[in-house]
Amino acid sequence: MTKTAATDNNGISIKPELLQKLLWPVFAVYCLLVVMGVMNHESWADEAQAWLLARDNTPAAIIKILPDEGHPPFWYVPLYIMSHAGLPYESMKWLAGIAMMLAAYLLMFRTRANIVLKLLIPFSYFFLYEYSLIGRSYSIAVLLSMLIIALYEKRFEKPWLFALCVVALGNTHVITVGFAVAIMAVYVADAVQYKKLSGKVYAAIAIMAMGLLYLLPYMSSSQMAPYYEKQVEQPSNHIKAAIGNALVAGNNSFIALAIFLALLVLLLKYTKPFFIAVCGIAGLFFVVAVAYESKIRHQGLMFIMLLVAYILTDYYKNDKLNLRKISIPAELYGSWLLAATVLLQLSATFKSYKADNEKLFSGSKEVAEYLQDNMSDSTIVVAYQATSTLSVLPYMPKELQFYYAECERYGTYYVYDTCFKKEIWMYPVDYAVKVAHDHFPDKLKDVIFLFNYPIQQQTQKYLDLQYTTSESTLLWDERFFVYKFKQGVK
Repeated sequence: MTKTAATDNNGISIKPELLQKLLWPVFAVYCLLVVMGVMNHESWADEAQAWLLARDNTPAAIIKILPDEGHPPFWYVPLYIMSHAGLPYESMKWLAGIAMMLAAYLLMFRTRANIVLKLLIPFSYFFLYEYSLIGRSYSIAVLLSMLIIALYEKRFEKPWLFALCVVALGNTHVITVGFAVAIMAVYVADAVQYKKLSGKVYAAIAIMAMGLLYLLPYMSSSQMAPYYEKQVEQPSNHIKAAIGNALVAGNNSFIALAIFLALLVLLLKYTKPFFIAVCGIAGLFFVVAVAYESKIRHQGLMFIMLLVAYILTDYYKNDKLNLRKISIPAELYGSWLLAATVLLQLSATFKSYKADNEKLFSGSKEVAEYLQDNMSDSTIVVAYQATSTLSVLPYMPKELQFYYAECERYGTYYVYDTCFKKEIWMYPVDYAVKVAHDHFPDKLKDVIFLFNYPIQQQTQKYLDLQYTTSESTLLWDERFFVYKFKQGVK
């Protein structure tokens, strides 16, 4: 019997064995690059803050603290388990890398995505660099998004599992809350429209409703929200930056805006995927333009939302709510356009990946080794700025606490309270010298200063530079300087 070419869901003729030959090598290369990248990445302050907070608190305390951190609780569940099980700090970045490799596997082998998307998305900026190498909650958000797509065909056969994935997605990051709520709303609409309502489905809907809607009062209880809102100026510029970073990794905002509008217009044919994408992106725009001054890691979730929406179009080709007046193969053109954004990201992707492998992302591990070799039981580490210097603590003995000069207190993770709002952390690092001199007048010989800036010239007569990390750290505030009082200083 003669074998014939198979046709995928987008009308592209391709032999099944050729498809496998293309996908598995690509997946293997992706996994190899992720493993190499994770091995060479040095974790920084944002990664350390989450680890320290989970390590040094009870679950009840973590739940109380998180609104001021601006994060829902799900990411802290594995961090709490890992840190209390005695796993090393390095395990956190491996968690992110493994999550992204699993996400890529699901995308490539367990979804109906366009073959071009399957082959290119793993090399996008967010899959290959930002979310895979850096140990943050975004990797879990991507993995859960791919799990939801993989489960989509059986969402009414396995309603509880589907519901738990949706709840976990909404509880992973504040930006994904609206996205998860939109997926829940479409699930309810599908259950009614396709007559899938049953006891298990009702229970799944209840799980999603309770697991997501509680986040509105919970996250709004943050005492820091008014502070961050004051920092955000010119919302339109933040939205423009979000689109540019999400689609072309900041290479060309005009091209990104044109692609963004085209993707939405093409997606409009499929009402429910369009609804999911628009609600998710609207939630992201609210956060980045009103509530918080965002970075590319936040904005990249828009790329994931559009990817999910376009993959879901295959499940709604015959949905009666579609705009049937649009007769073009919108899902095909949109998928190809989304794949094209990966090509536009490539320069930023490999430039960032290469730099992270060749240079120190953070000097935290390097300076931690120096401190451990040059400390005694009586040493007092006076750290400033705390929001950066805390990145050193996960590499140090668990019982060690730094004395944070701007808050005039000991601690590990940073507490976002009135101390932070006073913005003393914006003072020159020399301020910490006066604080230490006033608070430890009889222990000056035991004080070691850990700064992320060099001291000013007028303070050099009081301190000796003991050590400095490499000048080529990728993050400017993750280069560290170690000082001690000069002999004879009183």
